[in-house]
Amino acid sequence: VKDASDDLTLSTQEIANTANSISQGANESAASIEEVSSTMEEIASNIETNSENANQTNIISDLANK
Repeated sequence: VKDASDDLTLSTQEIANTANSISQGANESAASIEEVSSTMEEIASNIETNSENANQTNIISDLANK
C-alpha cells in the first residue's frame, strides 16, 4: 500500500508539473498574440497615414498641373 501511495504521489506531481508547463506555454502564447496584435494595429495605422499622405500628394500634384 505504501508503494502504491508513493507511486500515486509521484504521478500526481508529474501531472501537476505538466499542467504548469502547459499553463506557462499558454501564457507565453497569449503574450505573443498580444504583441502581434499590437504590431498589426501599428501597421494598419501606418498604412492609413501613408494613404492620407498619398491623397494629399495627388491633390498637390493636380493643383500644380493646372
